[in-house]
Amino acid sequence: MAEDDPVTCAKHAKDSDLLDLPGLKRFKRLAKREKKFVRMLRQAVKAKQKNAIKYKFDIRIPRNFREAKELDKENGNAC
Repeated sequence: MAEDDPVTCAKHAKDSDLLDLPGLKRFKRLAKREKKFVRMLRQAVKAKQKNAIKYKFDIRIPRNFREAKELDKENGNAC
């Protein structure tokens, strides 16, 4: 989890005052630079929003052609 999303782990460690524990010291450098840390948090949130499943009028919206084909197959629609 730390390799996939180090910014969120660093935020949790900073909020919980755990940056001095042996397993979480690697996040101390990330959390120490406040301006860069805030910018990285914003980018992480935007990335999660971008990859989230989107709905419009209670219908799932595909992000690309492959996902559209998968949705058609799940719903039993013919192309």
